Amino acid sequence: MNLFMDKNNNNIEVEKELDRAEFLNSFLEHENLKVLVGADFKPLFDDCFKNTIRPQSDNFKTKMLSQYGYPIEHIHFLSGDNLKNNEYKILVQEKEVFSNHFDFKHGSCDSILNYLNFTNHFFKELESICLKYPFEIISNSDISHIIEFMREKDADLVDKLIPAYLNHSDLKYILASLIKDKISVRNVYYILEIIGHSMWFCRYLTIDSFVKRIKRKLKS
Repeated sequence: MNLFMDKNNNNIEVEKELDRAEFLNSFLEHENLKVLVGADFKPLFDDCFKNTIRPQSDNFKTKMLSQYGYPIEHIHFLSGDNLKNNEYKILVQEKEVFSNHFDFKHGSCDSILNYLNFTNHFFKELESICLKYPFEIISNSDISHIIEFMREKDADLVDKLIPAYLNHSDLKYILASLIKDKISVRNVYYILEIIGHSMWFCRYLTIDSFVKRIKRKLKS
């Protein structure tokens, strides 16, 4: 961040800043959240079930947004060719972060009971994964949408902070840090107000120290 200082009260090294920016921008190159499923899960995507998994995933995304202010743009469900019939895996930025299996009665999720049992189980696991990996799942386009939305609400505040004091990567880092600690960022406007009131203090803090300051304000 332009005004943040390291622990020795010196300017953040340019190389570290560029490394962090490259790390965050690299997430634009891949699908952020992907689920690979075995053959037993095929009925979830058949016409007879009217793509029932998709409305459930939309409900999940709505829940994460309303509860945590967590924007999850897409959840990509794909057939896993090398998986066992009852196996599924969750990938974040193309890397496997979770795998499990679900034993359906009669071999597949072709009944309402099997479907409900699986989806209740699966989306609890997915929530845990999303809270563990917000840095990887939140995209730069999500941050751009948040900034534009906030600009419509208070253009003066946003234009005062961005990009003079905050860039997109900084805001993403702050929001993802809060979400990872299960602190809602739904009221982004208040978070920006906290940042605005503390701008003079930024030059004396690392970005992680500043995040801690925001956490204290949100919890008070």
